[in-house]
Amino acid sequence: MTDSAIATWFWTRHRGRRPDAEELIEFQRRFVALLSEELARTPERFAPIAGAAALIPALQSAGWHAAIATGGWRASAMLKLQAGGLEAENLPMACANDAESREDIVRLAWRGAERRAGTSFERVVSVGDAAWDVRTARSLGLPFVGIGTGKVAARLRAEGATTILPHFDDGTAVLAALSSASPPSHPGMP
Repeated sequence: MTDSAIATWFWTRHRGRRPDAEELIEFQRRFVALLSEELARTPERFAPIAGAAALIPALQSAGWHAAIATGGWRASAMLKLQAGGLEAENLPMACANDAESREDIVRLAWRGAERRAGTSFERVVSVGDAAWDVRTARSLGLPFVGIGTGKVAARLRAEGATTILPHFDDGTAVLAALSSASPPSHPGMP
């Protein structure tokens, strides 16, 4: 599930062919325009997870390198990040503009972070709040930290996530989770 894959699926289903590059660019422009209208109408829908705005500087202070891997298009992702008060302009980012599969997007973000750091990482941890994030981490063999409560946390657990935090407010808990998280198990397995 990425914006590129969804757009291609819809276009192919309704038009009988894949979109060309110009059509996909126009589709993205329209999507971002609609998101901008929604942000103006209901900014609370774009609120970040508690503690997210302070997370990146805290991680960097603790010696971690961050990158953003999103199934959204770059323009829509930047709109959402800015609306949530997250400073992401200087972070390596891979998105649906760069690849269609989430695995490829995560790999690209990971490589971008390593290039920026000038080293290969000993530990790479994926953080996410959706079932596809768990499946991607499992597919890549990456430790995973889930973020969510209630039904979201239950879905993450059902997908095999074992480390789940309710938010990013407790920096000590976040760093401990990043250090101890393991790759997700297969659904239904301990």
